[in-house]
Amino acid sequence: MPILKEPDVIKRLRYERDIVLALEYFKSVANSRAFKHTQLTYQTMIEKLGRHCEVDGIQYLLQQMKLEGINCSEYLFICVINSFRQAGLAEQALKMFYRIKEFGCKPTVKIYNHLLDALLSENRFQMINPVYSNMKGDGVEPNVFTYNILLKALCKNGKVDGASKLLVEMSNKGCSADAVSYTTIISSMCKLGKIEEAKELASIFGPIVPVYNALIHGVCTHHKIEETFHLMVEMVDKGIDPNVITYSTVISYLSDVGNVNLSLAVLAQMLIRGCIPNIHTFTSLIKGHFLGGRLSEALDLWNRMILDGIKPNVIAYNTLIRGLCSNGNMTEAISFSDQMERKSCPANVTTYSTLIDGFAKAGDLRGASETWNKMITRGCHPNVVVYTCMVEVLCRNLMFTQAHRLIEIMTREGCSPNTVTFNTFIKSLCASGRVEWALHILNEMEKHGCFPNITTYNQLLDGLFRVNRIKEACRTY
Repeated sequence: MPILKEPDVIKRLRYERDIVLALEYFKSVANSRAFKHTQLTYQTMIEKLGRHCEVDGIQYLLQQMKLEGINCSEYLFICVINSFRQAGLAEQALKMFYRIKEFGCKPTVKIYNHLLDALLSENRFQMINPVYSNMKGDGVEPNVFTYNILLKALCKNGKVDGASKLLVEMSNKGCSADAVSYTTIISSMCKLGKIEEAKELASIFGPIVPVYNALIHGVCTHHKIEETFHLMVEMVDKGIDPNVITYSTVISYLSDVGNVNLSLAVLAQMLIRGCIPNIHTFTSLIKGHFLGGRLSEALDLWNRMILDGIKPNVIAYNTLIRGLCSNGNMTEAISFSDQMERKSCPANVTTYSTLIDGFAKAGDLRGASETWNKMITRGCHPNVVVYTCMVEVLCRNLMFTQAHRLIEIMTREGCSPNTVTFNTFIKSLCASGRVEWALHILNEMEKHGCFPNITTYNQLLDGLFRVNRIKEACRTY
């Protein structure tokens, strides 16, 4: 075999699409006398394995590096951590980190940051503090990225007061908090309804767009619309231009609460100030118009979005399809779902559940069944929402045996029915006078880990009263 050079091996590994063939080539080169793998060739192969979440292969290669005495660089170890993260194996990333010195690599602030971020991505809060303590024990100084990860962890865990204390610790350590630090805490304060505290914290950092956006999102969430506009005016007065996120947040809120005219006024102001709407802006407006029963205007907005060169994504399509279904326009809804495929925007489980729900409300078994078959054919797995919609359409067509069988199938497929699923079935049984069966389903719920709620009992009471079983109804109550 001719002598190979490092660039040739790297090129071959990078351009080999089949991960199995790439690894076989890597091993065959290692077993030959034509080339001795380097840190860079190991790095190339590990990166490739990481993109395919092949963590067993990564561990094998790390062991080979160790045997060959090739040290693992900071960058390569970060690649390893990120590979475990991508595979949803943050705990294994932590175990690998504790072996870091075996691979000739020293823990650095960057490595710690990537490890902490991996743990945060899986909400492994209980593991984050020990790693941070370990970091300080290693004499590794945290930087602003470290603190921002810790702040996010505390806020996600509902410990906003702890996050505020950490902000003070940052300052004492001479590490200046940035916009991410402040917006993280401000957003969490707003979620908890601590709007005034959030404003006070915002005033300390100074007026910048991300901080204002966090405040505006918070006050919108708590339906303080006057305060929202006051903050927007304040931004302009301080020489800060609201951006597309600012305007889209306000438009989204107004659309959700059905104030379409005011959302259009905000859009007009947005355009006057030279801020170009994005996909989120249009999607929110379209949703608002559908909620207000303004079907033709919603479709006009969709067409305008397309003319403006904005390519709709799956969320935009789902919003449009949901609006059409809610207005009973199933033919056009199906037309747009077919368009998704042609436009290389595959329908997802939300698309199919929306369509099936639309057919269920119309009592159209054929349309629902065709959509269900299309979903399965295209490899999209139904979730509990889709199954429940299909149970409803079967019940509306008095196909109770088939509906019951579908609940059994979803359980076998590893998709547990929920209380809504059973309530849908019980309601239909009671409405058709099949109360005995409905009472049997009530007992069956507990076997599936579901518990009846007030809706369940109200439906059963209604069913019992319908068939004049008054005493039994009183006992059920």
